[in-house]
Amino acid sequence: IADGMDERQIPRIGVEPRSPDFVRLAESLGCHAVRAASAEHLAQSLRDALVADRPTLIEVRQDSPWLRG
Repeated sequence: IADGMDERQIPRIGVEPRSPDFVRLAESLGCHAVRAASAEHLAQSLRDALVADRPTLIEVRQDSPWLRG
């Protein structure tokens, strides 16, 4: 669709979707949610999730610098 719009010189509208903010989405559904900022934060978040009284989402972004270690 985007290529067809480009060929016809139509501005791209609605054809470049972005990923949702999964942390905010989970929170809006009543879940606990965190975005892991380091390996230590991930480990603590996992421990917290195991004893939490509600579902927990832990987001680990694949482009996080700490994953390259």
